[in-house]
Amino acid sequence: AGKVVTYTIMTVPPAGFENLAPYAWVVMELGDYNLRISGFLANIQKPEDLPIGAAVKVVDFDDRGIVLEKM
Repeated sequence: AGKVVTYTIMTVPPAGFENLAPYAWVVMELGDYNLRISGFLANIQKPEDLPIGAAVKVVDFDDRGIVLEKM
């Protein structure tokens, strides 16, 4: 688990991801490790849906990459 550091909301996604939009590509910081990773977070339509500092966790890894979920 960790917290959101920054992200971008994808409303016009790249080829192959059209059916997943809108989603956020998130940079998160893992716990107290000072380690940042990026991942996919579904159903994010506007900044109010994902405040900076929001708690997120890694739940999967698939064709989307690292898959995150809000806590």
